[in-house]
Amino acid sequence: GIPPAPAFADGTSVPAAAADEAGAGAPPPAGGATRPGASGSGAAGGNGAARSLNARYGDGWSFEIIGYHLGGDAVEVTGQLRANGTSVQRTARANGRGQGLGERLERAGDDCLRECAALLAARP
Repeated sequence: GIPPAPAFADGTSVPAAAADEAGAGAPPPAGGATRPGASGSGAAGGNGAARSLNARYGDGWSFEIIGYHLGGDAVEVTGQLRANGTSVQRTARANGRGQGLGERLERAGDDCLRECAALLAARP
């Protein structure tokens, strides 16, 4: 299974094995593991998912990376989006030979948020 994700909050480091792969001080995903409603409007590196969620739910949504897996040049994250009394989960993967761990984690997290938002939007 996927182990629990690190908190990725300010001051929290990437797990030792991940830091060894990327070098000490590897950056966590942009915006941290938890991306709350309106305060997360700059999160997700320009993908429109955060803006759409803010427009639809205001501060009433949050996104959290709840698990991750590192394998070679690939990173896989599982995220959970909560909004309007419901939650959805998705897993996304980012490959990146020559890219830093932080970059791959950010891409996978952004893709995961986008997929969760699309799944939530498709619900009645």
